[in-house]
Amino acid sequence: MRIAALAALVCLLFAVVPVVVLEQQRGLEVTLSEPMRSVENLSRGRLYGAAFRDLGALRGSLPDSQAVAHLIADVHTLLGQDQLARPVYVRILESEPENAGALVNLGNYHFHRREYIKAIESYRAAVDADPERVAAAYNLSQAYRSLLEFGDADTYLEQARRLDADRVNEWILRND
Repeated sequence: MRIAALAALVCLLFAVVPVVVLEQQRGLEVTLSEPMRSVENLSRGRLYGAAFRDLGALRGSLPDSQAVAHLIADVHTLLGQDQLARPVYVRILESEPENAGALVNLGNYHFHRREYIKAIESYRAAVDADPERVAAAYNLSQAYRSLLEFGDADTYLEQARRLDADRVNEWILRND
């Protein structure tokens, strides 16, 4: 009886071990692929010499992903490469016209170029697409303020404060 149980256990191990090893290898391949390395490094805030190569690999692996395109545009924006980010945001908005994040970032591009009317158009579209997006309402208030349209500026500043007063106050203190 013991020999039969032992033989059954050995057979079971020989049947299960290759499956377990294969699953572990699959996990390793995914975890160590270039796109995953890119995501992992970016999530840890590590930008290094090969970051854009890795982002290119990520884009190559997921060529139709608007999320990957948005990530690449955001990295350009964080690095102050607004001229590279803007066309990516425009392409995103061609397929997702109500993408509030892309609308806000496109508005930021125009705001920094002092194109306040275009910034207002983008921010207003972002507020319409996502009324809960604090940055859209706050940035819209700042664009109106830049045009000395204080009534509209105050309206959107109050909207932003209703959504997240602490964050808005932090932004105001940082800009003073």
